[in-house]
Amino acid sequence: MGSDGMTLDSEGNVYLTGRGVTVFNPEGEQIEQIPIDKGWTANVCFGGNDRRTLFITASDSLYALPMRVKGAY
Repeated sequence: MGSDGMTLDSEGNVYLTGRGVTVFNPEGEQIEQIPIDKGWTANVCFGGNDRRTLFITASDSLYALPMRVKGAY
């Protein structure tokens, strides 16, 4: 599917950018699609004091989403 950016959460899920953010579980099954109203999402990472904020860059925008899971180390 192609991807520009990637990150992992503490449960082993993989987040890939491209058309929004697509999330796959450790078995390789798609479990989520985070839509972003831009042509292409470039990068994604977890941050914040508790690593429960998902930061997404896209074109001329930065998005911050509160998450249930933490980012992996």
